[in-house]
Amino acid sequence: MFYHHNVDRKFQRVTEVLKMLDLQIVNKVEEVEKQTGQSLSNLLSQVPLGNVLTAFKELQVSDLVEMVGSVPIQKLVHGLRIITPDEISQISPSKLKIVLKYGNMHTVEILQSKFGSKSIIIVMNKLSETKLKSLLEEDNLDVIFAVIEGMQFAN
Repeated sequence: MFYHHNVDRKFQRVTEVLKMLDLQIVNKVEEVEKQTGQSLSNLLSQVPLGNVLTAFKELQVSDLVEMVGSVPIQKLVHGLRIITPDEISQISPSKLKIVLKYGNMHTVEILQSKFGSKSIIIVMNKLSETKLKSLLEEDNLDVIFAVIEGMQFAN
């Protein structure tokens, strides 16, 4: 019970900050909760505020609803912790959904540390959704490294 109360208190603080920053974002949070039937307080309290703000500012309610509805909450939390605000704002929502739904978040972390956010954004924007999904489902680092390195030198 204490954990739930603590999460609610954190959520209240996050909500207060969001209200000060942008009422439109708060409205999106409430709409996503309404459409999914899920409280986002636990999710929002575990994700860096910058990532939350960027996700709710950059993504449409329908994209957010689909992410919340199709990705297990712990995986969504992990993904939103590690995917940077730049990645959220510069990669298409459809590709972000693919990464969150089909990607191994530990693999994503390895890719970010090896190649950096800028390279990840460039490669993600070059890959087709089909190829991205295939790479993520295969989850073979050697294959993914080769694809990224090949695209980096193709310019």
